[in-house]
Amino acid sequence: MSERPSRMEEVRQIQQDFRTLSEHSTDIISRFDRAMRYLYVNPVIERYSGWPREAFIGKSNAELGMPRALVTLWNERIQSVFASGRTETFEFSFPAPQGECHFEARLVPEFGEDGRVATVLGVAHDITDRTRFEETLRRTAHDLDERVKEVSCLYTVASLTQQRSRALAEVLQGTAEALAAAYQYPEITCARITVDGHTEWSEPFEQTPWRQAVTFGANNRPSGVIEVFYREERPPAQEGPFLAEERAILNAVAELLSRSLQERQEWAAREKAEAVLVRKTKELERLNAELEEFAYVVSHDLKAPLRAVANLAYVIDEDVAEGLDEENRLRLRLLRKRVMGMDTLIDRLLGYARLDRSTQEREAVALGPLLDDLLARLTIPPGFRIELQEPLPTIFANPLHLRQVFQNLITNAIDHHDSSKGSVWIRAHDDGKHWRVEVVDDGPGIPAWAKERIFRMFSSGGKPGHTGIGLAVARKIVLSHGGQIEVADNSPRGTIFRTFWPK
Repeated sequence: MSERPSRMEEVRQIQQDFRTLSEHSTDIISRFDRAMRYLYVNPVIERYSGWPREAFIGKSNAELGMPRALVTLWNERIQSVFASGRTETFEFSFPAPQGECHFEARLVPEFGEDGRVATVLGVAHDITDRTRFEETLRRTAHDLDERVKEVSCLYTVASLTQQRSRALAEVLQGTAEALAAAYQYPEITCARITVDGHTEWSEPFEQTPWRQAVTFGANNRPSGVIEVFYREERPPAQEGPFLAEERAILNAVAELLSRSLQERQEWAAREKAEAVLVRKTKELERLNAELEEFAYVVSHDLKAPLRAVANLAYVIDEDVAEGLDEENRLRLRLLRKRVMGMDTLIDRLLGYARLDRSTQEREAVALGPLLDDLLARLTIPPGFRIELQEPLPTIFANPLHLRQVFQNLITNAIDHHDSSKGSVWIRAHDDGKHWRVEVVDDGPGIPAWAKERIFRMFSSGGKPGHTGIGLAVARKIVLSHGGQIEVADNSPRGTIFRTFWPK
């Protein structure tokens, strides 16, 4: 029996994941039953149809008044998937409000528990831009009559430029050869391409006065030139011995090379940035490890003499305290208190250094129960009231560090209050991409000059007996979780600490 709820929960999760993905997809995603009625369609359909998506549910394409040819095409394909259980892929056009749109559709069978196709899932991807580009190429080929070689040149160059693994020299060499073969006199045509001082050409090559050229580049910066030469003189045409159609193909090749060059620059920049990121990450990991090791060594080296001082003070207190006057006994108590404070400071410094190591283990934490437990364990002065204002969110975080943040903020609000009585409120707001959780008090507030350094290490605001580490720890934890923390004035008095936690 325990497996079935688990299975149902798994199914619900899968359904939720599907809905989340489909609701944000730019493709049209739909589901059909055996009567070819819509069971589901995502919001993108509204942009292409002009109808609310609710109008599709429970209806077929025929009932919606779709064009007859489109209804027939979809019915045949859907029926084929139900019958064969195999995926179908096809293209179709649709008269959208913004004009004729072209799609590539893929129909996938969804099987029920009985092994039969229960529903069909459809995904239609808008290929209008690609279709228009292909149509432009077809019109060019038609306008140039039988000059299929020019279209072949464009495809060759496009293929070369789309292959990231090819060296730039190989791309330029192949483009020069394809371009020379595409002109009206390929037997006497040669081409040369220069990019940032690097040159490739077709063989045999000869530079002559009969030249047609175009510059190209990436990111609006000319960085290359394509030159086509006739090695022999030919009769005049629209541009010297060259045709206007040859100018068009030369410009098209230049555009493809520009795109390729820009993509290569972007790839190189991305790879360089990724390499820098990897190097910086490793360096940060090394520095964090060194910081932790340093903090541990410092902690060990400092705690040993501190223990000796504490033990000595204890011995003095036990053996000769009665012989000391009140002033020296006070000094002895102050010494022991400061030793304990120093010990606490070392522990907190060590914990601060180890924060980056332990923030990796995160989970969904219900903030309300966590704060209830925290307040039950904290020693709250009798005159103070801590109020949790529901609802409080669930935050994806390290639970121990989440607890530490709010413990530090609550303790800070109480310790820096100017009265023996006061109130602290904890409330939350949904900011879209973040949960904003605020800790608000009615204390004296924080001077403007102090706000700029309040999150720095050892900034205690002049309060005796405080290490000045608590807010620095809170800030480091929040930042390590991808969030932010800030301080603001509360009206009419007091302070607001705002923490922002990614959803």
